[in-house]
Amino acid sequence: MIIYESQNIESLNFQNIRVYFDESLVKILINVVEAAHSLAQTVTSERGVYGEKGKGAVEATINSLVQKWSYATTPLTALDLSAELLYSFLTRHKFHNGNKRTALLTAIIFLEVCGFFIKIDPRKGYLKDWEHYVIKIVEDTKNLSEEEQISEIVKWFEKQILLSFTVS
Repeated sequence: MIIYESQNIESLNFQNIRVYFDESLVKILINVVEAAHSLAQTVTSERGVYGEKGKGAVEATINSLVQKWSYATTPLTALDLSAELLYSFLTRHKFHNGNKRTALLTAIIFLEVCGFFIKIDPRKGYLKDWEHYVIKIVEDTKNLSEEEQISEIVKWFEKQILLSFTVS
C-alpha cells in the first residue's frame, strides 16, 4: 500500500525494529521477490521476456543475503535489509527484464511486510524522485562501495517511510 503524505510525522527510531533470520524469512523473501517481479510486469507498457535468467538465481541471492545478515556484527534493522535487497536485485540483474522495477518493488513490499509504508504523493513529484533515485544507485556503483550505497539507501528510506498502525 502506498500512503499519501498528509501531515508531518514525528521522527522514528528504526533501531528498535528487528528481523529474525531463519528459514521462514527466506521463504517470505522469495515470495516477496516473486510477487514484486510479477507486479513489475504490470506497471509498465514495456513488453519483453521476463523471468529469472538462471533457475534458482533468486533463491540463491536470498539465501546468500540471509546468511550474510545472520553473521552481522551489528544489529540490522528492517531498513538495512530492505536497502540491501534493493541494492542486490538492482545491481546483480537476476531477471531478463524489469530488474529496476523488481528491485524497487521488492524493497517496498518487504517494508510493508515489516509494517512500514512509503509516503508518496504524485502531485509532488515523488514518483519521478523514485525513478531518478533508482537510476542514480545504478550509476553510483562506479563511484561508491556497496556498503556506502546501502548506507545512503537506508538514509533515503528513512525520509520516505511511514509506520502502519492497525486498530482493532
